[in-house]
Amino acid sequence: MAPMSIEVCDMLTFDSSSHIYSVDGVTVPSVTGVISNAGLLGQAPTFYTPESAARGTRVHRACAEFDLGVIAPEMIDEERGYLESYQQWCALVLPQWTSIEQPAVSSPDFEKKFGYRFCGTADRVGTISGGPVVLDLKTGSPASGLSHAVQLAAYDLLHDDIPPGKRRRICLYLHRSGRKPKAVEFTSTTDYLITHKILQQDRGT
Repeated sequence: MAPMSIEVCDMLTFDSSSHIYSVDGVTVPSVTGVISNAGLLGQAPTFYTPESAARGTRVHRACAEFDLGVIAPEMIDEERGYLESYQQWCALVLPQWTSIEQPAVSSPDFEKKFGYRFCGTADRVGTISGGPVVLDLKTGSPASGLSHAVQLAAYDLLHDDIPPGKRRRICLYLHRSGRKPKAVEFTSTTDYLITHKILQQDRGT
């Protein structure tokens, strides 16, 4: 998918080529950027390659197209298993999504309360069996550190229509083979304390 600049609303713009969010032309910290700056990625950068990033983008696009009703999303044959893995999970839990990879900025109420703002793009926000959930899709292995837990806590804070911690936070690790993915749910309230701490630290950098 070609890089692009998306005007999400009158004030929020997301440049996918640089992964930079701007509000009224002013750059705002992103969830992934804050986590990286805090050194929470662990060994993940060691395994990062342009090829793995491109693969993740293609798989995310295909999964989004599936959720949006595209019958047969275009995919590279060698990567089709990731989509089939996601489809298996969807058939089991029947999620209802209200937000699919929609860039967002923290609310004015959040900024007033905490004194900072941030942006990010949760892969999915919605419900499973009527209960609220925020979901992140991964084509890699589960993280050994806190990065994925904190990432989802940040996305939960970003969508503050309900109190933090009321949403289930699930990371879905898709399998290239097409088998059922590994779903990891994060429940520690400490994740939110860490998230606030690194967001506050990052605003000064």
